Amino acid sequence: MLIKICPCSQINKASCVLCEKCGRDLTMIKALPGSLLPKPPFPFTLEKKVPGNGGAKDQFAQDSPVKICPLGHVNPINAVICLTPNCNEDITLVPIVRYRDYLEDQERRIRQNKDPVADSGSKAPLEPNMPLIIYGTPSLFLVTEGGLRIRVRDGDIVGRQEVGAEYFQKFSTVSRRHARFFYRRGAWVIKNFSDNSSFLNDQRISSGKEKVIREGDILRLSSKCLLKVEIQ
Repeated sequence: MLIKICPCSQINKASCVLCEKCGRDLTMIKALPGSLLPKPPFPFTLEKKVPGNGGAKDQFAQDSPVKICPLGHVNPINAVICLTPNCNEDITLVPIVRYRDYLEDQERRIRQNKDPVADSGSKAPLEPNMPLIIYGTPSLFLVTEGGLRIRVRDGDIVGRQEVGAEYFQKFSTVSRRHARFFYRRGAWVIKNFSDNSSFLNDQRISSGKEKVIREGDILRLSSKCLLKVEIQ
């Protein structure tokens, strides 16, 4: 049996055009086989809402499985792109997490004052704590114009005194600690540390900002060092 899952967590028949609970338009929601619904201990709880003031947190029940896009927006599990206006990040392979665990992990890190994102001024939320589905981290390589492949692991910093130093030392405009790469919710992300701005497909990444990178993207560390993104 095919179903449509509304962002309010209501499970609807695939033939429904409007959500039977909240009346939301379901014409752009993809129908899924009912067999794909998560099994206990991660059931849907449609009645119990997250306390709030009508914001995004109120759209999902605490036990609802959700997808968090690489830029931090909450989506229903059947979404293939982020539904937040002007985002549209590909979330096809983003792990499914329980919304309650995601919120608790955020609150725990804020209480412990260990939120690295808060220090940077970024609004991207934190890593979910208990994914229902875990995909292996694909390998990331930065390929130089001469064909040298620089392997980058989750959390690595690249620069003239970090990963790839042997190559980057010849570029005076590349900083000693130029950018960090990390794997977040199914996507590789670059965070620029340098005042000598990085560029992704000719779009500037200001210092302290993050961008999702994909296979075939072109990175420039400063204006001179060109690298091609290779993900395997």
